[in-house]
Amino acid sequence: MTATMPIQGVSFASLHDGLYARPGTTTQLHDIAATKANYVAIVPTHYVANAQGSQITSTIQTESDSSVVAGIKAAHAQGLSVMLKPHIDLSDGTWRGNLQPTNVSEFFKESTTRRSPPTTMSSCCRSAAS
Repeated sequence: MTATMPIQGVSFASLHDGLYARPGTTTQLHDIAATKANYVAIVPTHYVANAQGSQITSTIQTESDSSVVAGIKAAHAQGLSVMLKPHIDLSDGTWRGNLQPTNVSEFFKESTTRRSPPTTMSSCCRSAAS
């Protein structure tokens, strides 16, 4: 029988670009690790205009790739494994569960592009996992 490692994690959502790169993030991640968590979910959020929106955009609330990388590195420095959990929210405040894009093909093409980590993020994750 193969032993499994339990995942004990916490979501660390950001609603403003730069949160993951701030000095206080180290303290927050230290506090998360002190709970005996072994994972943290980094949750960058992109947006569509409304429930029928197909075009996914970044806003001032969307973490930049460099900020997400900083958050990953800070989490690894605290001994935490990282799960990237990208969200798509609606700018008009509608619950994301009501999303029904008018152009489904465009939406999923945009979604795949937004969820594909850039080279800097992939390199960060590979080197930390080594």
